[in-house]
Amino acid sequence: MVTVTAAMSVNQSVNQEPVTLLTPASAARGDRLFWGRAVQVRAARRFVVAGLAHGLAQAGGVLPVELDQDLVALLVSEVVTNAVLHSASGRADGTLLVRYEFDPADRRLWVAVSDLGGPSVPRRCRHALESVGRRGLEVVEVLASRWGVGRHPRGRVVWFELDLKLRPELSPAEAPADLLRCPGGETG
Repeated sequence: MVTVTAAMSVNQSVNQEPVTLLTPASAARGDRLFWGRAVQVRAARRFVVAGLAHGLAQAGGVLPVELDQDLVALLVSEVVTNAVLHSASGRADGTLLVRYEFDPADRRLWVAVSDLGGPSVPRRCRHALESVGRRGLEVVEVLASRWGVGRHPRGRVVWFELDLKLRPELSPAEAPADLLRCPGGETG
């Protein structure tokens, strides 16, 4: 697999076109800087889902795994909203970085949101049954395979992973060529 990294500088423009990089194994990666405003949650969600759709198109439209784009959109929305509401990224000049990596061979999607930090570490809240908010990380915990919080030099990173299920049997016409290779190297 080819590893390509794209560094974001402080001076790089916000909301630039998405960077989607594909490796020979049809992995899709991208990162994009957004303003830390509620109206940007939709753009961040679309960035990740569109990047995955682009990766699917580059892979010939067939993936050996099931990818629920609605679930991905929901989880991205929750993590980005958390950064906007509960970190310095939500200030007038605040930004946040959304990064994703999708590798069908590993059957894993990883999404991370880097924010500008805040007074506390993101965590699940205990709340009453009647509470109307603060359930975002509870949703992430229930729906994601894994999630966590880390640090970066300017703040923190909230990330989640989804383990993807293998699709039901693909017909030979639908399966990518590398899935049809026999142990001796010839194709079936």
